[in-house]
Amino acid sequence: MKFNKEKTLRILKNRWFLAAIAFVVIILFGTHSLIDLSQHRKELAELQKKRQQLEEKIRQDSINTIRMQTDTAFIEKFAREKYMFKRSNEDLYIIKEEK
Repeated sequence: MKFNKEKTLRILKNRWFLAAIAFVVIILFGTHSLIDLSQHRKELAELQKKRQQLEEKIRQDSINTIRMQTDTAFIEKFAREKYMFKRSNEDLYIIKEEK
């Protein structure tokens, strides 16, 4: 197969070929490129996951707030677990679990 310089120059001078090359370069490396699009989609998925986790935490905190306003046993349990409160005649032992 011989290298035909004239045919190669004709292809490179073709305006449709140049437009196609420019289009591919812009799509791959422009300001709104496919690479950026894939990165933004990953970031969006992570943010949606975090949003779901935060909404679940808000829902759980709302339930706990309502229970604290009505249930004295829950208040005592919460104070003992979170703030390590104890009664005057009790001893408190803290056991930490390894993770």
